[in-house]
Amino acid sequence: MGKLKFKTVIIIIILICVLVIGAYYIGEQYREKAAIELYGDTITKYCFEYGIDANLVLAVIKAESNFDQTAVSNKGAIGLMQIMPQTAKYISVKLNMQYSQINLFDYNTNLKCGI
Repeated sequence: MGKLKFKTVIIIIILICVLVIGAYYIGEQYREKAAIELYGDTITKYCFEYGIDANLVLAVIKAESNFDQTAVSNKGAIGLMQIMPQTAKYISVKLNMQYSQINLFDYNTNLKCGI
């Protein structure tokens, strides 16, 4: 009987692990879809304006910030596209924007500067 209980406990632990991993995966997929819904129109707009493939931009955002517009790297890169403040200064000149107006945490501004 002791051996049977041990096997049952192992099976239950394995099932719990599978459920936790599955829930995490489903949650991650939902979060990505929600982010694409939120940022999709802006990404499409700037990709069309700059002639960039939207799928490439989505891949960069996934890799750089995992769709977190509040992300800050340990090196100081900010937002969805992980733009460094010094790079934002350069971009602001190219886009005829005041650097003081650039808020890299704002997804619209971050995407405009990053794409």
